[in-house]
Amino acid sequence: MRNKSLAMRTVLIGLFSLALGINSSHVTGEDLSSWGKRITFQASFDHGADADFAAGDKRIYTATNISRETVEAGVRSPVVALADGGKWGQCLRFSDRADQVIYFNGAENIPYAADGFDVTLAFWMRLDPDQDLKPGYVDPLQITDKAWNNSALFVDFTKDDTPRHIRLGVFSDLEFWNPQKIPWDNIAVADRPMVEVARPPFSRDKWTHVAFVLRGMNTDATVAQFYLDGKLQGQLDKPQRFTWDIEKLAVMLGIEYIGLMDDFTVFRGAMTAAEVAALAQLTESTSSLTREPTAQADAAEWIQLFNGRDLDGWQIKIRGYDLNDNFANTFRVVDGKIQVGYEGYDQFNQRYGHLFYRQPFSSYDLRVEYRFIGQQANGGEGWALRNSGIMVHGQDPGTMAKDQRFPVSIEVQLLGGNGKDPRTTANLCTPGTNVVMDGELITRHCTSSRSQTYHGDQWVSVLVRVRGNRLIEHVIDGQTVLAYTQPQLDPSDAEAKLLLATQDKLLSGGTISLQSESHPVEFRKVELRVVNE
Repeated sequence: MRNKSLAMRTVLIGLFSLALGINSSHVTGEDLSSWGKRITFQASFDHGADADFAAGDKRIYTATNISRETVEAGVRSPVVALADGGKWGQCLRFSDRADQVIYFNGAENIPYAADGFDVTLAFWMRLDPDQDLKPGYVDPLQITDKAWNNSALFVDFTKDDTPRHIRLGVFSDLEFWNPQKIPWDNIAVADRPMVEVARPPFSRDKWTHVAFVLRGMNTDATVAQFYLDGKLQGQLDKPQRFTWDIEKLAVMLGIEYIGLMDDFTVFRGAMTAAEVAALAQLTESTSSLTREPTAQADAAEWIQLFNGRDLDGWQIKIRGYDLNDNFANTFRVVDGKIQVGYEGYDQFNQRYGHLFYRQPFSSYDLRVEYRFIGQQANGGEGWALRNSGIMVHGQDPGTMAKDQRFPVSIEVQLLGGNGKDPRTTANLCTPGTNVVMDGELITRHCTSSRSQTYHGDQWVSVLVRVRGNRLIEHVIDGQTVLAYTQPQLDPSDAEAKLLLATQDKLLSGGTISLQSESHPVEFRKVELRVVNE
């Protein structure tokens, strides 16, 4: 994979800590609670291979090689799988050297800034390096958009030593750390940007905590510290310059690795030595740091957009009518539920309607409970049978033309089954918009989710996670059934063109609305939790 000789950097932990004046006082898990809000990425592997939480893309990917010429979402390697026996639940098992590369996207998940950033990364490994690993360099973790020696962070095992050494590599831009292109074997040990541990505490019988802290990255006062089981192994005090194309940045796991990996977490900020020690002593996954302490506290965060009594705070726009002309009482409140009905329509005549919440939002979780009832209105299109939607990042209804069918927006399409055929819900439709999936601009109007079918008049709960222009996820019954990034205006759409004259192409926020498309539907819960980023 690469040609590197040994850095031969070992450290006497106690003397090193004393020399640095590190405070080794005990820090409890409770003291780490503030770090929960600094988590930018967390994968417990207890609920699947995708991340539990991510500031950016949560999905895991498989590429044919490090260059990522061919990519598929999910774990597609026959030797990489979820397995029981993790640190707390399940874990990621690498049963042999994988021909493929397993990775997460780094954009937003790694809190990078060209003018300086701090970050802490931590994970668990379980293996006997001397018994389990095959010859050659092994990288349990490598983060780069280029190559191992050019703007790269990695944790690796050496290839020739017995016992195998473990190293932290902090390789800034190649022209910065090695402008003369000196061959590796000719670089003095002190000038190699690595921390090396000769006898790391790994075993098949226990989990080992691995962490590194980067402080002042991209400044002249950079410090990189490497920890095993909460104990400082060594540090680098060298200026660093990382120039990443963040959209190409990959967080690669298990390159040539054979063993178990669990609870991979990225924090925005540089932990102290005492905080890293406390992190290694947690008695549950770091995902616990992101949880609210009580259900009551969680409930207090949710804003009820629908008050259960009336449509106060909402606006109505029906095609062919002025703003707030609620033709034929299409939108009303009945028995504490928002009801969309068509008793006053002779024919539907494509009079699509939308109920807009007055306040726009940008980054939030939106939870809606809905069900379809009754019969479709006369004249409704066949595709509109048991069809409604939640529109997010939508345009202001005051900017819609009188005869405009739909607001320019991102639609979470709600569909009900016909009693016999499969028909997914929480799909995506894009009136006047496009999105990006797996790095590809999606211009088709609708994309199906992976949900099950919901027949009859049962209530269905849908959660929409919206993170500005970075990520939108559709969740049904706790399962993410669709995800995409970079919602944006479609420059080929006439209505979107009008908006492009006064706003950015990427959609970072907008209105939320509920749809009327000819089939009666009820909404009994519409609640929102603002996510501060």
